[in-house]
Amino acid sequence: MADDATPGVYWQDVFSSPPPPFLTGIPAFLGYANGNGKPGEDAINQPQLLTLWPHFEQRYGVPPDTGYLAYAVRGFFENGGLMCYVVRLDEAVSPKKALKAGLKALAPLERIDLVCAPDIMRATANPANDRVDTLQCAVLKHCQELGDRFAILDTLNTDTAETVSVRDQRQSLSSSYGAIYYPWLVVSDPKGNPHSIGFSGSEVQCRTDNLLKSGFAG
Repeated sequence: MADDATPGVYWQDVFSSPPPPFLTGIPAFLGYANGNGKPGEDAINQPQLLTLWPHFEQRYGVPPDTGYLAYAVRGFFENGGLMCYVVRLDEAVSPKKALKAGLKALAPLERIDLVCAPDIMRATANPANDRVDTLQCAVLKHCQELGDRFAILDTLNTDTAETVSVRDQRQSLSSSYGAIYYPWLVVSDPKGNPHSIGFSGSEVQCRTDNLLKSGFAG
């Protein structure tokens, strides 16, 4: 408020409002989920915008015993994530076809800056499935072709990041549009049993947090 007690001299305190929070793009997670049976809420290959972990539970129910998607999304929100897209992949087709369709569904979304597909690692449990590196290369190609997003990928689940298999994996995935992360983490599943998961979900939140601090998106 201006103080004009002294003729010709005026003093006014000005308090600037804090700047609005800077929002980066939104990370996207692709993977397998059970669904809740409600039409439109758990649709396959339809990106769903979530702002809380309970929203995932409401839409997709209990996670599959062999999946990683739910744990990655939960880790994202528990570590401070604000919002993300989730794409439920089709288990009725091969992993390669399912991932291709899921990535196609993400392509029109301009606000996405990080892409994480943790259930790619399910391919390691079934030799008949597509190779992990083939699936991860598909995610990298998606990011490179669009040019505005970065892939967050997991190493193979090994005791050390320097095994021959992991070194070969890093070399085959060399790209400026993505990176692979180690180590794997051990968390509890809904029944309280230990469950190993890749580091990608935590890394997504770490990168999102760094972008917020630096004021940079994309």
